[in-house]
This record gives sequence, structure tokens and C-alpha cells, in this order.
Amino acid sequence: MRDNKKLRIAYLSGPSDAVNVYSEWLERREQNYFGTSYMKQFFDVCTAVNADGYVITTLPGEYSISRRGPFIFENRPVPSALSGVMYHLAMIKWFARLAPKLLQFKPNVLIATANQNHWFMLFYVRWFGVYIVPSFHTVLWPKFAPIRRSWRILWELNRISFLANAKGALAASKDISQQLRTLMGENKLEILEHLPTYPISQFISIQLPTAVPRQPFRVFFAGRIETNKGIYVIVEIARRLNVDRHGMFRFDICGEGEELDSLRRLVDHLDLKEVVRCHGFLDSQKLSAVLASSHAVIVPTTTEFEEGFNMVCAEAILAGRPVITSAVCPALAYVKEAAVEVQPDNVDQYHQAVLKLAEDAEFYKLKHEACAALQEQFFDPKNSWAEKLKTLLKHASLVDLRDNAKSQ
Repeated sequence: MRDNKKLRIAYLSGPSDAVNVYSEWLERREQNYFGTSYMKQFFDVCTAVNADGYVITTLPGEYSISRRGPFIFENRPVPSALSGVMYHLAMIKWFARLAPKLLQFKPNVLIATANQNHWFMLFYVRWFGVYIVPSFHTVLWPKFAPIRRSWRILWELNRISFLANAKGALAASKDISQQLRTLMGENKLEILEHLPTYPISQFISIQLPTAVPRQPFRVFFAGRIETNKGIYVIVEIARRLNVDRHGMFRFDICGEGEELDSLRRLVDHLDLKEVVRCHGFLDSQKLSAVLASSHAVIVPTTTEFEEGFNMVCAEAILAGRPVITSAVCPALAYVKEAAVEVQPDNVDQYHQAVLKLAEDAEFYKLKHEACAALQEQFFDPKNSWAEKLKTLLKHASLVDLRDNAKSQ
């Protein structure tokens, strides 16, 4: 029989293979990807507060549901290949189908991350006294683009039907917090900002670059291979540099996405195979090796994307590499001293930033040395998503349920 006094936390997550991540977490196996795992932090929190968990993911493929230990895992793929009104109707249907299972679980807490534009469809949870924790990993709307009418309508619905009933929220950056306060009003919501945090062990094997970079100057990119991530900006920079300074630059593009095949075809068409290498997905060891061979990291996300932080900016700093990016990436505010800032979508400035780092030894040294003073914030567990979530649970007196359950 279920202990009704035990804390129950539902987590609406993203496109993650949560069952595999749980096995990895349970067995303390090293993850095969590079970076922070918020799913593992969720498992840590549930363990710390003695809670049962219900994890809803959106991994493309097949629907599935299973139980592992104190966790229920349900994968509900979101609609694909739809746009406009049909997409919004499909998302409303997706949330409606979620309701029976969510209510059956009877959560005390609901953490919502995925599908944030349609959270208004979770309006009913407030009727059951559920403590709502919206957790934002992207900005609510693009920072440098006009807000579409549809976005305004969706966020007004979210504000009225869902966010108005939340007492606290988690935000991955200052930009997200600012937009939340614009939407909700000052002091209407307790907002705790967190950072991507890493174990030092992930970076021990990555050697620091030489103070004066040797040729060829290597630029590293990691992320989804999509147009809005700026991958074609990188190809244009490489093309220009190959004309003006043949053989002096190399670009490593790591990751998967819908544009990977198109990107490779373009690189072939421009005869840049010796300059631009499209690696595809790399496990953590191989990715670390490519990063270790680089001199700088580029994050050219375009104004079309709702970037919430971009963890690669933090990872560049932890690896001692200057990062080239724009204010489209909210992470810039946390790493500015070690970054070369350019105007959003400005290919000319990205091109000049790469050149300056490669050809101005003093400038490169200044940016490289600035990395050291910025690293501690990303190693400190007090800045983690897990710690901020536990703080919200304490403020809501929900951790007391853990104590009561243990005393039974």
C-alpha cells in the first residue's frame, strides 16, 4: 500500500531516455555524453527528500511506461511534422491525454519543463493542491525578435491558468528571470536562478591551450545541428578564412540534428572538407579529445532561437577556451570576461572575432587567462538546479513531509 504521507513529485521533462539515465545514475556509471544531467539531479532530489517520482518524457519514437524503484517513467512523444493551428491542437490533445495518469499519481509537486508554451493545459492541478514549480531552460520568447501574436496569446493563457498559481520558479539565466518578471510583475513569484554545474573530473583530462595558439587555429562547436544554432555561419566563416588564409584554420562541428546531412553536402560543395569537419555525435571521451585540440569555442546561436543559457559557453570556460558568442546566449552575462562578444547574426563580426583570437597573441592570452576566475561558479553544487529545487521545497514546507514519512 502506498504511503500517503510520502512526498510525490511529478516531473514533466524533455526528450530524454529517462530509463537509461536512471540505470546509469543508479549504477553510478559514467555518462556517455558531455555536460550536466538535470534528470540525474532530479533523482538526487527525490532520494534526498525520500520522494516517489513520476517522470514524463517526450523522446521521439514509441509510447512507453514502466516502473523502476520509486519512479514511474512514461514516454509520450510530442506531435511532429505539424505547424500552425494543427500543431497547437495536437499539443492540447497531448496534454489532455496526460491528465488521467498525472491525476492518478496524485502528486504533491509538479515540476514542468517541457512544452512550456502550452502549460495552460495543466490548469486543473491547482484544484488538487499541487505545488507548481515551473522550471525554465529557455527564454519565454526570442530576445531579439518581435514577439508573435500567437506567443502573446499562449503566454497570457499560461499566466492566468498556470503560472498565477505557482509560488516559486526555477530559471536557467537572468534573461529568463527578467522575462518572467515582465510577464508576472515584480515580486509575484519567487524565482531562483541556477547554473549548469559539473564535476571537476570531467575537465581534468582536457589540457589547457598554449598561451600563443599554434597553427592551424582550431575552433570548436558542439550542439544541435540546426540552422538556428548558427551552423551555416560557421561554414561561411570557414569559407572566407580559407580564401584569405588558406590552411591556417580548422573548424570542428560536433553534434546531431536535422541539418547534418545538408551541412556535410555544403562543406563538400565548397571544397572545405580539410577545413570543416562534421563529426556527428561523439561520446564524452571523443568530444573531450576534440575540445582539447581546440583553441576557442564558437556559439553562434541566431536570433530565431529561444536560447535559455547554452551550456557550451560554460564548458568552454571550464576547458580554458575563450568563447565567441552574442547576447542571444544568456550565458554571455556569466562568462563575459573570457568571451568575445559580437552582434547577433553578424557574420562579419564572428569572422573578425576568430581572426583576432588567432592573430592577436596578447588578446588571446587575456581571454584565456580570464577563464580561471570564472570556473568556480560552474563547479559549485550550491548553484545547481537540484539545490535550488530543494530550496523551493523547503520554502513551501514540503520537505516536512519527508520527515513525517520517515518517522512513521
